[in-house]
Amino acid sequence: MEALFSPEALISLLTLTIMEVVLGIDNLVFVSIVSSRLPKEQQKKAQQIGLIVAMGLRIALLFGIGWLISLEEPVIFIPEPIHSLMQLHPGDGLSWNDIILVIGGIFLLYKATSEIHQN
Repeated sequence: MEALFSPEALISLLTLTIMEVVLGIDNLVFVSIVSSRLPKEQQKKAQQIGLIVAMGLRIALLFGIGWLISLEEPVIFIPEPIHSLMQLHPGDGLSWNDIILVIGGIFLLYKATSEIHQN
């Protein structure tokens, strides 16, 4: 129970809450724009269905990524010659947690670089 209320856990919860609020607003704007193309009598129903589907998908994706991050067993093993260069222990490798963090970092670098070069 102490780990649940640690400063790190509370900061993570705050960060996740802020991200969910921003993504929720983004969903509202997107669903409103897309549903505005429909006849007036269908817009409200389309908005409700769109927001319910968006919320369901977000919850499913959060559970899925949470499950993947909890997989800490190595799935990609680092070859022996690299162990001595990187001062790793035999059997060290990349887990799904590591792979997700690396892919996320590469994506953020790509997006930041492409945004800088567009301006």
